[in-house]
Amino acid sequence: MDIANTVAASLGISLPICLVLWLLLSEWYKARITSSVAHEYARQLEAAKHQDQVRLKAACIAELLAEWLSMPDDFKRLNNLTFEAFLWLPDNIASDLSNVLSHKPGLITVRDVLLKVRMHLYAADTLIDASQIIVFTKKP
Repeated sequence: MDIANTVAASLGISLPICLVLWLLLSEWYKARITSSVAHEYARQLEAAKHQDQVRLKAACIAELLAEWLSMPDDFKRLNNLTFEAFLWLPDNIASDLSNVLSHKPGLITVRDVLLKVRMHLYAADTLIDASQIIVFTKKP
């Protein structure tokens, strides 16, 4: 009878402890999973925001160069696009863009600037060569 009382007492003490531990561990696990999922969604949202910024900046440069190549009579839009580009472009690309837009003689072309901007925005080298970028211009 003594053994039965000891087993019953042990179960009476250890069963609630095990139950509390199980509840605590399950709550910790739920919180950990929720946190992990939230972190992953936040990371994906940040990546999507970055991609949107890349697209906007690329569109700014594309529109600037297209507007400039069209030789507009009104320079307000062209100036606006140029100013926007010079605010975020790194110095070396801004300098190259300035040389192209001011028709400074040299080796830098619209295609070269586009390629440099592309490499800057994607922070990587590209397999595209500057000669592969198509630019339509008016025939003289």
